[in-house]
Amino acid sequence: MTEATPFLELAQLCRRVQATTKRNEKIALISTFLKSVSSEEVPLATLFLAGKAFPESDPRVLEISYATVSDASKNLGQKRLAEHPLTIGDVYNTLERIAKTSGSKSRDRKMSLLQTILTQASPVEAEFLTRMILGEMRIGVVEGVLLDAIAEASGVPRDLVRKAHMLHGDIGDVASLAMSKGATALERISLRLFVPVKPMLAEMADDAEQVLAEHKNGTAFEYKFDGARIQIHRKDDKVRIFSRRLTDVTDSIPEIIDFVKTQVNDQPYTERWKILSQIVPEDRLAPRIITSDVVKVEGFMQSALKQGHEGLMAKSLSSNYSIGARGKKWFKIKPADRLDVVIVAADWGSGRRVGWLSNYHLAVRDKDSGEFLVVGKTFKGLTDAEFEGITKRLQELKTRDGGYTVYVKPAIVAEVAYNEIQKSPRYKSGFALRFARISRFRDDKGPDDADTLQRLQQLYDKQFENKARVDME
Repeated sequence: MTEATPFLELAQLCRRVQATTKRNEKIALISTFLKSVSSEEVPLATLFLAGKAFPESDPRVLEISYATVSDASKNLGQKRLAEHPLTIGDVYNTLERIAKTSGSKSRDRKMSLLQTILTQASPVEAEFLTRMILGEMRIGVVEGVLLDAIAEASGVPRDLVRKAHMLHGDIGDVASLAMSKGATALERISLRLFVPVKPMLAEMADDAEQVLAEHKNGTAFEYKFDGARIQIHRKDDKVRIFSRRLTDVTDSIPEIIDFVKTQVNDQPYTERWKILSQIVPEDRLAPRIITSDVVKVEGFMQSALKQGHEGLMAKSLSSNYSIGARGKKWFKIKPADRLDVVIVAADWGSGRRVGWLSNYHLAVRDKDSGEFLVVGKTFKGLTDAEFEGITKRLQELKTRDGGYTVYVKPAIVAEVAYNEIQKSPRYKSGFALRFARISRFRDDKGPDDADTLQRLQQLYDKQFENKARVDME
């Protein structure tokens, strides 16, 4: 029987991975580790490296706050035990028990379970365990790095690992299958009923010209609606509806439409539209045009805006539906300067805003490192009721209290309007949003859906292109 792997080895791996900025080094370190653990530990170690206790499609949650972790961590120096090394399996079993704990005095019982395992942990183990629990892993392991490490460790082609993960949704199980059964097992993976998958995502485009230059096989332009993205799973009389964040929202949606009985994500847009048009009445389909005429697209855009929609979606006619992927097969065209950012900290207000967390530190995501980098602060755009509500939410997400500033788990996504992007030595991101104000909170989006540092760089460069064009005119 294979000896259980100490959690200390995983924690030390996290420290080494965090210490390097080189992608290939991260992949090599993780790959070597995955090959060293038992087959039972592969899915658990993979999830932990992703900063998760359970797969994204798993409804179980830990519901442990910063305050609970803080209370459980008090006086650990005097209490730490060393009867036997903490193993990866020990940690997972405890997290399962915590997730199952509910009802009266559940906080106290969760804290007791957490304290028990922390007394067995060394300082480095406790550090990464609590960071994982609070969603603050931040070791520079984005999903792509982890998938490439799985491919290297298993010898399975990278593209097959990525496709399997898109269809399956459980990165731990994908790692386990790849390591134990190889490419054949991953090739058998397909969409499964009642296991939600991430939606396909679009890149931002500034105008129709950019889209048409990218799409060589034609483009369909559709109205971009402001609403929820859902996926519907049905077998016989059983129906479940999931949000874009993979949450089961069945009870909140009273009506559904018919469904397609075959898997169509690999079919081109033209075929998928044809199938949809056979199910949905024409007046319920998104208005669209297929054209390469920029003037017609601009007129269509104005029509969408006049009807109160956000803008346009531009979809390549030859594109398949790439589950969970963001790319240039789809583009969003929106007229306003707006970004989706994540609140990573907030300052206590003064004057009319005293008693509220009301000056928000706004961050974008570096898609290479996974780190959230601040690009400005704002207290503008909210009502008193919204200040009060967001203060409660932020306090529940607190990871550190700096007195005047409260640092929080990056979870709340806000759409912000701004006037200009400026270079700024003040922030690690190198950028600052000028006159940022919150337009609305995007509770339908998670932190990984936020705009990226790379997108911000593109927008910054575009500003100067536009200014140069105006100067020439």
